[in-house]
Amino acid sequence: MRYVIGPLETCIAEFQAVHAETEQNRADSLNIVRANAENFGGQGSDAFQQAIHVINTKYDQAIQKLRQVPIAVESAKSGMVQKDLGLASQY
Repeated sequence: MRYVIGPLETCIAEFQAVHAETEQNRADSLNIVRANAENFGGQGSDAFQQAIHVINTKYDQAIQKLRQVPIAVESAKSGMVQKDLGLASQY
C-alpha cells in the first residue's frame, strides 16, 4: 500500500493561502471601519471601539482555526509516510 500525499500537500498550501487572504480581509475590514469612523460617532466612540473589537475577535477565531488545519494535515501526512515506510521495510 502506498499513500498518495500530493493532495494533502495541496490542502496544506490552500489553507495557508486562505490564511493569508483572511489576514488581508481583516486589514480591509478594519480600514473600512476606520474610513467610516464618523458614522460610528468618531474613533473614540463606544460604537467604533465595539466594531473594531468584533472584527478583531471574529478574525482571531477564524485565523486560529486556519492555522491549526495545516498543522493537523501535515501531522497526518507525516504519520502516514512513516507508517508506509515502516510497512515497506517489512517486505
